[in-house]
Order: sequence, then structure tokens, then C-alpha cells
Amino acid sequence: MNPLVAPWRPVSRLAGWMVGASARFNYEWALRRPGRPPFIMLTEFPRSGGNWIRDVLADTLQLPAPRFNRVPALFPCIAHNHDPRPLLSHPCIYVMRDPRDIFLSHRAKVWTTFQSAGPAGRQRALKRHPSLRRADPSSDGPDMTAFYAEWLERPLGSRVGWGTHVAPWLDNPNPQLALIRFEDMHERAETTVRAAVERLAGHPPEDFVIDFAIQRNSFEAQTGRKPGEVDSSSTKRQGLAGAWRKNLPPALAGRFMQDLGTIIEKAGYAGA
Repeated sequence: MNPLVAPWRPVSRLAGWMVGASARFNYEWALRRPGRPPFIMLTEFPRSGGNWIRDVLADTLQLPAPRFNRVPALFPCIAHNHDPRPLLSHPCIYVMRDPRDIFLSHRAKVWTTFQSAGPAGRQRALKRHPSLRRADPSSDGPDMTAFYAEWLERPLGSRVGWGTHVAPWLDNPNPQLALIRFEDMHERAETTVRAAVERLAGHPPEDFVIDFAIQRNSFEAQTGRKPGEVDSSSTKRQGLAGAWRKNLPPALAGRFMQDLGTIIEKAGYAGA
């Protein structure tokens, strides 16, 4: 063991704890004292595209978008979280994505991370996804059906399943909520950003500001890859919407409608 490196490991663990604690504090603050925190809160179910949308909106609104903050956000910015509890009267953004695409993205990301993780990281993943233990290391991941059952209940990175996370936000009456679908950002980014900023700031942004923010945060500009070129280790995996049509077995797609059909329809994904 390198004596120069070893002493820093406890600091890294402490830093990780501080990041989680500050994120929890931010959300509780916005939940309990709406309007008091200086930030806009963005929340999402994991793998819904929140990083991309956060950065586009931050550039449009000319706000910082801090990541891995070790202290609470005490300044105007866009804070990021995965908490499912709806904010009823604080400025916020909820990012939503087709659960079938989320599932495929989550499975690929978890499998890639699991293969390179240390013992502690593997143990955390196995608590939520025991199917990882049975996966062939040369394959693209664990059995889809087994992983789906684990993902449906409570996947790694979330307190609740997709349906439980999304449902209360669809009925949230908060007038300061910008509800953004990942697919709309792909199909009509300018219109989607303009509507979100009007809701959050009370006035539309100038067109050149929107264009700059979208171009600066495009998949190709951020990754050097074209949409569809996959890197499962990246937070920006492939930059596509609707990939489930090609990659999800029909039987499993049917399971989604059986288990989550009511919420899928309400979210506007039934005919997708």
C-alpha cells in the first residue's frame, strides 16, 4: 500500500458522506421552508436525463449547477436531487422519461459500475440487484427479467420505484413547477426550454441564449460521440430517446404495461 495515498481514503469517504448530507439538507429545506432557499430544485428518478436538462436550464438562466456539493447550496443555483416527495410551493423542475428507456439505461450503468467496483460497492449493488451475482462477466448484464423485478420495486439510487416516484409529480399543483419530459427535449428543445424558463423566471429567455445553451450541452459537444454511440460508463450513455423499441424484448415491454400501465398512460407514454 502506498503510504502517500492511504491516508486520503477516509477523507474520500467523509467527502461522500458530506455530499449526501448536503443534498438531503437542500431537499428538506425546500420541502419545509418553500420559497426560502435561494436555489431552484431539480429532481428526477435516476437515469431520466436530469444532468443534461439541468445544465441546459442553468446556462439559459445564467445560474451555476453545482455537482457533489459538500455543503448546502446557500446561493442561487440549480440543485439536483432524486427525492420523490413533491415540492408544492418552491421553484422546481421535475424531469420525466419513458420508464422502458430508463430501465435499459439503469441496467447498463449498474452492470458497468458493478464490474469495476470494489467489495463495498459491489455489496451495495447486490442488496438491490442480486441478479448481478448470476450474470456472466462476458455478457452485457444480468438477465433482463430478473433485473426488471428488482428495478420495479426499488432500484439502486432511488428510495422508491418509478411509478411511485412519478405519480405525485403528475398531479402536483405547484405553479412554480416546470415538468419536463426527456423526449420533448429531444424533439423540440427550444420550445421546451422556453416554456420551462417562463414558468421558473416569469419571462421568456432570448432566443440566442436558448440556442447557446442547447448547443453547448448537446450530446456530441459534451461527449465527442454521436447520438447512438454507447458508453455505458458515462452519465451520458447514448443520447437517444425511444431505444427501448429496438432493445427491449416484447414480453418484457408487455410487463411494463401490465405493472405500470396506468402511470405510463398518464405520463403520455402509452402510444410511444
